[in-house]
Amino acid sequence: MKKYYSIIILLAVCGMSFAQADGIKFRHEGWDEILAEAKANDKIIFVDAYTTWCGPCKWMSANVFPEKMVGTYYNNEFINVKLDMEKGEGIAFAKKYQVRAYPTLLYIDGQGEVVHKSLGSRDADKFLELGKVASDPNANLKGLKARYVSGTKDASFLRQYATTLMLANMDATSIANEYFAGQTDWNTKENAEMVFELAGFDLENKYFKHMLAHRSVYEERFPDIFDQKLEGAIGSTLGRDASMESTTQMYQKYYPNTWEQKMGEFALRKKMYANDEASKKEFLEGAVAYIHKYQISDWSFLNSMAWRVYEISDNPMYLMEAKNWALKSIQDESNFFNNDTAAALYYKLKQKDEAMHFALMAVELAKAEKADYSETTLLIEKINEL
Repeated sequence: MKKYYSIIILLAVCGMSFAQADGIKFRHEGWDEILAEAKANDKIIFVDAYTTWCGPCKWMSANVFPEKMVGTYYNNEFINVKLDMEKGEGIAFAKKYQVRAYPTLLYIDGQGEVVHKSLGSRDADKFLELGKVASDPNANLKGLKARYVSGTKDASFLRQYATTLMLANMDATSIANEYFAGQTDWNTKENAEMVFELAGFDLENKYFKHMLAHRSVYEERFPDIFDQKLEGAIGSTLGRDASMESTTQMYQKYYPNTWEQKMGEFALRKKMYANDEASKKEFLEGAVAYIHKYQISDWSFLNSMAWRVYEISDNPMYLMEAKNWALKSIQDESNFFNNDTAAALYYKLKQKDEAMHFALMAVELAKAEKADYSETTLLIEKINEL
C-alpha cells in the first residue's frame, strides 16, 4: 500500500459511475454526435477528462457528480460527457486538447472550441461555481480572452484573467506581468497567492526571486508548503543525478541554519528505495540515527519512514523503532495511513491485540476519509491468524 500523503490535493476512491439517479447524467454517444448536438442546440459540453487510476477523478465521481444540486445545474446547463484519456476516443481527444493532468475539466462549444477549463478536484460547491463561470461569456476563458483583445486592461480584470489561466494550467506569464507592473505591493494577501503560484519551481523565475527576497513574509503566509516549494525548486535545479557536493552547496545557500539536517534527509531518501542489502542496511541505520538526532515529529515523514521499515525489514529492533515512529505520527495527526502502518508493524511484531486495534481504527478512518482500505481488510485476516 502506498503510504504518502499528498499537499494538493486529498483523495478518495470509489467506482466510476456514468449515470447517477440525482446527479450528473453523462452521455455515451460518440464525440462527433455530441458536438453536432451541442452546435444545433447552442449548448456547452462539459467533459470530465479522467483516467481510471486517478485518485482525484474517482473522488469526484464518488462525492461530487452524484450530488443532486450538481446534477440539477449541470444537466440543465450542459451536455455532460466522461472520457477516459487512455481509451477509445479519449486518446485522440487528449492529444487534441492537450490534456496532461487529471482530472481536467473542460467546457467546449459546438464548434469544438474550449470556452473554459480547470484542473483538479473540488467539492460540490466549488464545482458548481466553476460551472457558473464556464456558462458566463464575460467570465469564462473565451470571454476573458475576447475582453483582453478588445482592450480591457484594468487591474482587477488582469488579475481575474491571470488567475483563471493559472487554474487552467495555461501560461499566465504575460498577463500576470502586466498586472504586477502596476502593483506597488506584491505582498498583499491576494498578490502573494499569485506570486507563490507564478514562481513555479524555478529559482531564476522573477517571482521566485521575489519570494526569496521577502522570505519571512512567504514562510508565514504559506507555513505548510513554502519549504516544499523551495525544496522542489532546489531539486529541479540540481536534477536527478546531482552530486552530494553540489547538493550540499545548494542547501548551504538556501538553508544556512539547517542545511545539515536537510542533507541528512536528502541522503536518507536517496537510500530509501534501494534494493541491495547494503543500501537497505544503511537506510535502516540512518533512519534511526536521523530521527533520534533531530527529534522528528512530522507525521507524514515518520509514517513514510515507518512504512519503509515494515517493507524491508524483519529485524525486531528496527520494527520496534518504526512502530514508535508510527505511534508518534498518530499523536501528531491520526489518520488512516499512519494507523494502518502501526497495525502492519504490530502484526510483524506478532502483537495481535495491538495490531487489531490499529487495523480497525484504520478502517474506520478510511471510511470517514473515503479511502481504499481493501489491503487493510486483508491485513485483518492475517492478524486473525496470529
